[in-house]
Amino acid sequence: MRSFQTTPIRERDAQGHLTAAGLNWVETRYGIFGLSAVILVTGAVPALICLWCIIAGAYRPAYIAALVCGALVWLSISVASRWGSRDRAVIFHADRIEAPHGLPRRPTPARLPIRVADTANIEAWSEARDAFPMLYTREGDSYLLGWALNEFQARKVIVQLTAARDELLASLAEPARAAGSARQVIR
Repeated sequence: MRSFQTTPIRERDAQGHLTAAGLNWVETRYGIFGLSAVILVTGAVPALICLWCIIAGAYRPAYIAALVCGALVWLSISVASRWGSRDRAVIFHADRIEAPHGLPRRPTPARLPIRVADTANIEAWSEARDAFPMLYTREGDSYLLGWALNEFQARKVIVQLTAARDELLASLAEPARAAGSARQVIR
């Protein structure tokens, strides 16, 4: 089994202060692989039968059928390789949360209408054998961040996104604390 790879995202300004933190991961889309397998079986079996007929010389129109079935095999392989996985990323900024590769039901780049300070927690919502990373706000709203991960993958995403969010919040609080202590010294 292939390991689940994640890449932390950290962006810093010229002074070295953290300006954005997040996570990038790749989701496997098992439904696409299932569709590809169906296309492969419906194309490969007739293609082999047609090739056998061509080799035996028993059936001349099998050339066209073999080409069509071969095209189905090629289609199944290209579908699996092109759409079999999807990049996901969630990036926390001080004033916004971005999903540059889109969200599960929104394939275009998305910007959540909340600030990082408005987030309450990040948890997994489980259904049957799939787990879905969810972001909850202080107002009770929820946002689906990932799709059909297994429990361990979802846990890894949740832990790393929570760490990124907490790291950014701590970084944003440092200048405020420094300004507060400077005011106390001046008084």
